[in-house]
Amino acid sequence: MDDQVSRFANININFDSLGWALQTDPKESDDPTFFDIAERFLSLADKYDFRYTIFVIGRDLENPAVAREVKRWQDMGHEIGNHSYSHPPEFGGLSYDDTYDEVKKAHDLITKACKRPPVGFIAPGWATSKNLIDILIREKYSYDTSLFPSWFMYLIQVKFLWNFKYDKRRFTIFRRSDHTANLLGRPEPFFTNGTSMFHHKNDGQLLVFPLPTTRYLKIPCWHTMNFIFPRRLNRYVLHHTTNAEFFYYLVHQTDLMDLDDVPP
Repeated sequence: MDDQVSRFANININFDSLGWALQTDPKESDDPTFFDIAERFLSLADKYDFRYTIFVIGRDLENPAVAREVKRWQDMGHEIGNHSYSHPPEFGGLSYDDTYDEVKKAHDLITKACKRPPVGFIAPGWATSKNLIDILIREKYSYDTSLFPSWFMYLIQVKFLWNFKYDKRRFTIFRRSDHTANLLGRPEPFFTNGTSMFHHKNDGQLLVFPLPTTRYLKIPCWHTMNFIFPRRLNRYVLHHTTNAEFFYYLVHQTDLMDLDDVPP
């Protein structure tokens, strides 16, 4: 097993834009993450001959220049996925109707910009819910990558509190309904019909790709971990998660940013 690598692998970008972080009007500013910073990712894809799945926040596409860029990414062969309309921190605790609005508004904006509907989704903060799964099935999505099958989510919520320490949205991150799924979910992909967020019965039509984790300690793997944990631990996690048959590596656009990229 030590010499095995994943048969199926992908690199996903959660495009949590600066406009979302700074709460600016997307129609009134050209967010640099969609231009200079995005080009850093695109150049890596060209250099190593691979394509991303890029999950975008719908409201950003209300800027025509951003919408054109996202369409260009698709024309280059990258997949465009749905990351909700406004990326609310309390996404996992929204009502059914509000969750639907977040999915559908982004869906329509992506479809308008790219001339084809998205088929993949990831929730803000990996905050999945039965409402979300039902809506994705209803809207004929093929897959969802919102399940975070690790107790590390509790540590991440503490980090989110720090990130939002000056933000009125600070405590809304705890409004989520997937705590049991965090603890009991497994990293293997499975099909669901919406009756459960984590039961692996393979009896549904929506394919769920959980965030990769190690088998025993359930340590999650995504690129931001490299800025937090020791290199040795990150190598251990990457080695053990890429032994799985299915693997995706999650990055954020901020992973290739520095302070000079932040507008004054």
